[in-house]
Amino acid sequence: MIAAALAAAAALAAHAAPRASTPSTRAEPPALRLSAEPKTTPPGERLAAFGIEVTPVAGGLRVDHVLTGTDAEALGLKTGDLLLDVGGIEASFPMSVAQALDQLKPETRLWAVVRRGDSAVVLETELPRLRLAAPRGVESLSPLEAELARQHVETASKKREQAVKSLTTPRLEIGSGQRTWVHFPAGLPAELKAGDVVEGLVSTGLAADASLDYLAIGPGSQVWAEAVEASTQDGVRLLRLHVFKIKLRGGHTYPVSARVVDVTGDRTLTQLSSGGTIVTADASGLGPDARVQIELLKGVTLYEPPSYYRAGVGLWLKQRASAPERVLEVSHVIPGRAAEKAGIQVGDVLVHVGGKAAAKLEFLEGLDRLYGAPGTTVSVRVQRGDKIVPGLMELERGVRFGSVKGKEGKDEKIPVPPPFKT
Repeated sequence: MIAAALAAAAALAAHAAPRASTPSTRAEPPALRLSAEPKTTPPGERLAAFGIEVTPVAGGLRVDHVLTGTDAEALGLKTGDLLLDVGGIEASFPMSVAQALDQLKPETRLWAVVRRGDSAVVLETELPRLRLAAPRGVESLSPLEAELARQHVETASKKREQAVKSLTTPRLEIGSGQRTWVHFPAGLPAELKAGDVVEGLVSTGLAADASLDYLAIGPGSQVWAEAVEASTQDGVRLLRLHVFKIKLRGGHTYPVSARVVDVTGDRTLTQLSSGGTIVTADASGLGPDARVQIELLKGVTLYEPPSYYRAGVGLWLKQRASAPERVLEVSHVIPGRAAEKAGIQVGDVLVHVGGKAAAKLEFLEGLDRLYGAPGTTVSVRVQRGDKIVPGLMELERGVRFGSVKGKEGKDEKIPVPPPFKT
């Protein structure tokens, strides 16, 4: 995982599908100049002399601006980077970065660890050019000088590796093949042309794993798709989409690569070819009520704080298409979770969720109401068959119930561990 963290994220254009990119040739940044700032310089002035403006945020310091021709540019810092470590000192506050810069010796390299996009990136300068009495090459170094240089490089490398290993940014890996449903509020009109980009919303969300304990991608997350193919032949509309970007609801934006594997609608008018092309005889295209199911072609790693992940009650829903009004039907019940503990069964219908009638809820909102901060509760009312189950059920999120009885004679309640790794 460390090797993956050290790889810089591939550059992605907002209007194009993601693809492997080759760094373009660019002018080398100016050589690092070690500023002889006094150690009494205020942190803000010290960082300004170094060439950056930062803002403390959760996990580090966000780089707001990098001045041209400064040591910061020579190091390779970019606007938007999250500065995590400088020279082996955690970048928790501007003061800590100022101290790291003040402790830098002229004969050493400056290095830092940043989070750029969804990857950890190690930045390192070339050895500063020392002003010597007379020009000398490496071959003219004395044995003592050569040994000191070797030791400095070895020490810097070890500190760098330790800094990367100690990064505590939570990460959640979503494997390829995972699927979720998406709808497009503006529809997919017949006017779409190849190369056009359309924005959509995740309809059902995606759980972190089969336990359904946590949401990885919440309902309402934004997606961007490019029309790879868009044409009309003999009155039949052909449309092939490639989803290339997702903005998590309450989280960050990530590059993705996903294809369409299913589409809702009248099968006599709209179908999906084996190659993922939407084929419809509706001359106006697909309206805002249409849904497409997308499948990740490549895995994606999420880097979000623990507060991002919302816990569930151990059930999943589906919308009964044949019902005259919106019906939230229970499709999955996970053993040992609050829903099973309360007696909810597959096939039950939730008629109220979180104090609101299900008939007034969009499916997206109904599912979303079931998830929240671990340890909180949500109330539901259940219908089984044609009868309402008596009582209002209070379901606790993010817990499982063990077979061992607690002190009060109740089943032991155990918090469900978070889905991410650190």
